[in-house]
Amino acid sequence: SLVGSEMCIRDSIGGEDMANVPPHKRGAVIVFQDMRLFPNMTALENVAFPIKMQGVPKRQRLEQAGQLMKSVQLCGLESRRINELSGGQQQRVALARALAAQPRLLLLDEPFSNADPKLRTELRCLLRSIHQQLQTTMLFVTHDLGEAFSLADRMLVLEQGHIADIGSPVELLRNHRSALLEDYLK
Repeated sequence: SLVGSEMCIRDSIGGEDMANVPPHKRGAVIVFQDMRLFPNMTALENVAFPIKMQGVPKRQRLEQAGQLMKSVQLCGLESRRINELSGGQQQRVALARALAAQPRLLLLDEPFSNADPKLRTELRCLLRSIHQQLQTTMLFVTHDLGEAFSLADRMLVLEQGHIADIGSPVELLRNHRSALLEDYLK
């Protein structure tokens, strides 16, 4: 959460202090740029893994994982190994697996950086749709300002490790302090 006029960042999720909470109990899940999928598992098994870790019986977790596969438009690919999927399909598996953990906070670390422009557009639309459905808080890290403006409800602009600007995309278009945004908007 963001607090104070100095815009310092605190270690909290939903107002709950996370400083002394073990990482696996914080309710935050990360989707990395390189996806970090399990190559020895099928797409469905990858998605079902976080559900398995919650102790859900096999039949129920496979059903839940199947629904998540459907939500990321991967019907029919459940039994494929990760190396049999395209990069975009792998990214969708990584997103479904992250959602399977039912996170309070979903961190996406440049998840579309390796995708071509057409696929990036498709993945942005998919992510926006999932966000509208689930209302999960998402923190999306990107160096692509166009992508940030198209996805964000609120933006935080970092320059040299410091917060240069914060606000809604509309607020930042109208009134910004960031040299990075100034260059982008020229």
